[in-house]
Amino acid sequence: MHNKYKKGWLIRTLVVLITLHCSLNANSGSIGATKVCELKDNKKAAYTFTTDDGVVSAIQSYNVDFKRLNLRGSMALVAGWISDKSPSNWNFWNKIIADGHFDVTNHSMTHIYFDKLGSSATGLDSLNNEINGAQVLLKSKLSGQDMITMANPYIINSGSADELIKQHHFAARNGTIGYNTLNPTDEDWYRLNFQNTFNRSKLRATYPTELNNCLDYAIKNRKWLIILAHGIGKNRGEMVQDSITSHFEYVASKLDSVWCGTFNELTKYIREKQHISIAIKKNSSTRLVLSVTHNLDTKIFNFPLTLKTQVSPNWKTVRVIQNNISQTLTPKVENGNRYLYYDVQPNGGNITLVKYQISSSCRY
Repeated sequence: MHNKYKKGWLIRTLVVLITLHCSLNANSGSIGATKVCELKDNKKAAYTFTTDDGVVSAIQSYNVDFKRLNLRGSMALVAGWISDKSPSNWNFWNKIIADGHFDVTNHSMTHIYFDKLGSSATGLDSLNNEINGAQVLLKSKLSGQDMITMANPYIINSGSADELIKQHHFAARNGTIGYNTLNPTDEDWYRLNFQNTFNRSKLRATYPTELNNCLDYAIKNRKWLIILAHGIGKNRGEMVQDSITSHFEYVASKLDSVWCGTFNELTKYIREKQHISIAIKKNSSTRLVLSVTHNLDTKIFNFPLTLKTQVSPNWKTVRVIQNNISQTLTPKVENGNRYLYYDVQPNGGNITLVKYQISSSCRY
């Protein structure tokens, strides 16, 4: 073999071997091994509160509790029910969004039964307007909303509706009473389960206990709990005010182990986690360089991910740097090993972990 070609072949072989080693090392359980945590901040379970139909008095009450308790949730809004002249006009919903505790899920254009529209050209046009037309209108009127999630009216599904939802949505709360895995399949994503507070047959006094027990179950079994709610008290036959507030306070008391996130946030995080690729670019005694990327649309899927990296036992403090932004963190000791938990922006450039040591010259 000619020396020039032999040299090129050796270089290409080394690159392949190094890449393979890094890919294995990223998940091998050794120093530098890195994985995405199942949930943000390595929480055990996820809780998503969704409230349907834009019941104004309920939203106002929920928003007060959520601000006080630092919770987050999603409002499933019916686009065709909102107008500039209505009491719950576009400005009203934008003000709720601006408070920072609720985002928006698509709940159709007119809250119609999807399976009643038929499969004719006219029926499919109407169905498309109910689903994708509503999403376009909501996004155009409401500030900064991705609206990648859907909540079918009446929890009614159809093959035609599924196909239209999948065009521009990445999750749908259209399953049955139950819980969700932290790693939904492609089918699961459009049949996400929920616990319903609406028109239950049991006494209202038992509601907080029931919902709290649901949360406890989710924590114990590492599940994603989605709550489907509407109004409060006599408005839409729901829980009384004290009951729902009591439940929210219980959720707030569990935030050390529960990620209380919106429907859109959970969808982004878990979808990104399912499509992530982690590669180790450099691994030395004082520095680790990682590449964290996914193949999804970065205009939509841009939610920070929580990583867990095993570091050397002598790394007492670590500086994490990405895109010229740095943070200094302390690893946790688990089962005799030292692990660092930190947030990164996927597809946001390489992440550098540096053994950080304060000296008299302030060098590291």
